[in-house]
Amino acid sequence: MFNTELPIRIFMLKICSLKYFKAFSNKDINSIDSMLASNVRLKDWDISVKGKESVLQAMHNIFDSVDSIKVTVLEMYQEEYSIASELDILINNKELIKVVDILEFNESNKILRIRAFKC
Repeated sequence: MFNTELPIRIFMLKICSLKYFKAFSNKDINSIDSMLASNVRLKDWDISVKGKESVLQAMHNIFDSVDSIKVTVLEMYQEEYSIASELDILINNKELIKVVDILEFNESNKILRIRAFKC
C-alpha cells in the first residue's frame, strides 16, 4: 500500500523552505517570524543562538549589515523533517557566498533548527 502522506510532506517542507529563502532575500522579518518555532536554533559560521527572539534579532542584525541579499536555491534534498539546500547568496550585488543550509522542521512545519555552512 502506498503512503500518500510522505510525498505531501516532502512537497510541503520544500515549499516552506522556498518561502523562507524568499523572505530572507526580501529581509522580511515578519514573514520569517511566522515560520519559526518558539524553540528555534540558528547556527552558522559566525553565530549560534537559541530561541525565537534571539534568532530574529540575529537575522535583523544580518539584514541591517547589508544593503541587499539575494538567495538562489541551486538544489534541495530531503531527509524526513530536514531539507538541505545548496545556495548562492549574493550580498550587495557583488559578493557571492556558496552556502549549504539545513532546515529542520517540526510536525507543524515550523522551522526548529537552521544550520548554515559556507562552502
